[in-house]
Amino acid sequence: MKVFLFKIVYTTILVLFFPLGIFLLLKNKKGKPRVGKRWVEYFGVIDGIPSSPMWIHAASVGEVIAAKSVVISLRNKYPDTPILITTTTTTGCEQVSKLFSTDDLVYHRYIPIDFSICIRIFLNKVHPKVFIIMETELWPNTLLTVHSKRIPIYLVNGRLSDKSYDGYRKIPVLKDIICKSINKVFAQYSSDKQNFMKLGFSSGDILITGSVKADINIEETVYTSSINLRHQLGIDNFIWVAASTHPGEDEIVLTAHKKLLETVPHAKLILVARHPERFNSLSHIVNSYGLTSLMHTDNNGKDIIDQSVYVGNVMGELLVFISASNVCFIGGSLLGEKVGGHNVLEPAALKKPILIGPSYFNFKSITDELIDLGCCHVCNNAMDIFEHLIEYSNNQFVELRHGDLAKSYIDESRGAVSKIVDSLDFY
Repeated sequence: MKVFLFKIVYTTILVLFFPLGIFLLLKNKKGKPRVGKRWVEYFGVIDGIPSSPMWIHAASVGEVIAAKSVVISLRNKYPDTPILITTTTTTGCEQVSKLFSTDDLVYHRYIPIDFSICIRIFLNKVHPKVFIIMETELWPNTLLTVHSKRIPIYLVNGRLSDKSYDGYRKIPVLKDIICKSINKVFAQYSSDKQNFMKLGFSSGDILITGSVKADINIEETVYTSSINLRHQLGIDNFIWVAASTHPGEDEIVLTAHKKLLETVPHAKLILVARHPERFNSLSHIVNSYGLTSLMHTDNNGKDIIDQSVYVGNVMGELLVFISASNVCFIGGSLLGEKVGGHNVLEPAALKKPILIGPSYFNFKSITDELIDLGCCHVCNNAMDIFEHLIEYSNNQFVELRHGDLAKSYIDESRGAVSKIVDSLDFY
């Protein structure tokens, strides 16, 4: 009865917000791909998918990148079974195409809106063998409908911060839906497992695997492109990247960079916003600080070395920007409880010392371990960032040593994907 009442209330809320939601999904956004004629997929109407695929949902770009190694491992283990990847966003769709365009058995469609009827239409067409959710995008009607079809549901690379747990615990019936629908949780770390158990999962339904992002394989093209960019920015110049920044952080980062230029006049900052709709506005913010800048999309190989800020206004190239730098600052970490930081494993895999703000609850376990190793430093403000940048710019040995420590951590943390794929049971 509680679940039934929850569904009525929840679906009513969805109906009320549906016009705004569908408008935002279908609206053409500057710097983002268009949905176009594929809008019907949000209502479960799809075609061209072989029956009984493995279904993996990865909400957007970050989750798609995290899913890459899982998809490759599943394709190796089940070479004749197609894989359907769904995303919520068009940028996620673009990333799937970029990563898997040469694999004829990997397909992409947009996930249906969380109305039971849309999910049923989708399931009746696709008949998936399994539903794998990357990280923690949990839609109650989707979970209930998939579970009612007796399709096993697995949560992969699961993370549940204290903040997220506090949100779920306020709605007990939602907790029950999640725990009764999901067959197994592959949690990143022990802190995640503890929160999933408090949510209602039994210990036996949770396997700690570490993060699949630690199994990252850096493609040779990343190094080739970053070396080229490094030469353009000045091979001997000190270069740092501020990755995945949010509104309010750019100003702090630029203050630190302007202070750095007083001591290291040829230093370069690569500034990369988290969301593509902010790409074009960054140059205006940079100019307001009296600094020169160049957009990545305007890079014609000329006059780049004369710019103090290089704006990375493209999706899917963050690894290149990090690889080209000496030090990486992780955004989303200077905004109190709003965001909670972003992935620190990518700069670690690229042997970069890491700077991060005090709010990193989304990646607390791994960040704390990197801090303990001495290769990641917490910065509370622009002056803290500046002081660490000065230390690294003055001492290349320390920079290289901390980069090696970060890479060693990654190497020792690998193996999550094999644990997950070996434990999946749906045949």
